[in-house]
Amino acid sequence: MLTADALLESIPQLTVYAKALADKNYRDLLQDTLEHAWRKRQLFSPDRPEPPVRWLTIIMRNKHLASKERYRRKSVDTINVTNLLTLIPETVPDAFETVCAAQAFANLSPQEKEICLRMAFGETPRQMHNRFHLSVRTVWNRVLTIRKKLEQFL
Repeated sequence: MLTADALLESIPQLTVYAKALADKNYRDLLQDTLEHAWRKRQLFSPDRPEPPVRWLTIIMRNKHLASKERYRRKSVDTINVTNLLTLIPETVPDAFETVCAAQAFANLSPQEKEICLRMAFGETPRQMHNRFHLSVRTVWNRVLTIRKKLEQFL
C-alpha cells in the first residue's frame, strides 16, 4: 500500500513531469494524479522493485493522454457533418451528395476527421501542425489522403 510519506516525497518529481506534459495546466494534472493515486493506494504493492514515483508517473501520463483524447473526441463530435460539404466542389448538394459525404466522413480516422473539419472551417496546415504536433508536410500528406478517400465516395 502506498503511504502518505511516499506520496509527499514524490511531489517534486511529479511536478517537473506535470510541467513537461501539461505546461499551463500542470497543477490540475498533478492534483488529479495525486487524488487518483490516493484512491487506488491499496493497488500499489510495497514489494515492487520500482519506486512509487514510477507508478505515479504512469498514472499521470495516462491521465494526460485520457484528457487529450476526451478533448479530441469532443471537438470532432460537436461539429456537424454537413460542414464537410464545403470541401466538395461548388455544386448544389442534393440528398444523394449529403449521404455520400456522411459516408465518406464516417470512413475517415479520428485525426483525419479533425483535420478535415478544421480545413472546412478555414484553418491552414501550418496552423494545424502545432495543434497536432506534426510536421507541415505530414499534415499536407494527411490532407491528400483525405481527398483521395472523399473522391472514392463522391
